[in-house]
Amino acid sequence: PVVSPLQTNFTLGILVDRTTSIPNVEVITRYAEAKITQYCNQSDLPYSFSFDVKTAEGQASKALEQVQVWDEEGVHLVVGPPWSSMFCVCRSYANDNGMLMFSQESTSPLLTVDDNGFRLTVSDFKEVQILVELLKSRGIDSIFIIQGGNAWADGLANEIDRLFEGEIELLRYASETTDFTGHMNLALQKLSKLSGENKAVVGLSFDELTQVMNATTGYPELTS
Repeated sequence: PVVSPLQTNFTLGILVDRTTSIPNVEVITRYAEAKITQYCNQSDLPYSFSFDVKTAEGQASKALEQVQVWDEEGVHLVVGPPWSSMFCVCRSYANDNGMLMFSQESTSPLLTVDDNGFRLTVSDFKEVQILVELLKSRGIDSIFIIQGGNAWADGLANEIDRLFEGEIELLRYASETTDFTGHMNLALQKLSKLSGENKAVVGLSFDELTQVMNATTGYPELTS
């Protein structure tokens, strides 16, 4: 972003994943704001910094809407969005409008590109390498992947497909899904297509993995 030499007041946007995250983040930002202000005063620096904490409400579209609002308000430095799926939909807008984003949690390999986004954690390539080695060590020759429909899970699934030498079947569900009972018959169909002797089910999900596991009750093929 272009900063005027006369600019002294700066606002940083802090984009969190869910509303429940706001109270803890606000405690941290208030402390940081006080410390930064103290440093500027002690160093005779004519600058002040404030933090505007907002939530994406667990939706990538909401994350993009908030980034656009900040841009209109002149806020061009954003900490977040945290999720890979959110970061994926925001980065083009950030690039086109001279905004900088620092994503503290996005790890999708699909995001390791040259853009205005800085990711503070390593990509999921490393995680997948470990997973594939674990599967091999247990003699797994075919896997069924059930995954969320987001950039993070897509990146993991693509990397598993690249590294795993056995058969793979995949079921991708919409990110907003909360009831998975209707997915179980399709999951069994996918699993039955695998011809390997030693099969494994791999879940690439967030908190909804609990609902996925609950839905497998009565389907021993998916849990044994």
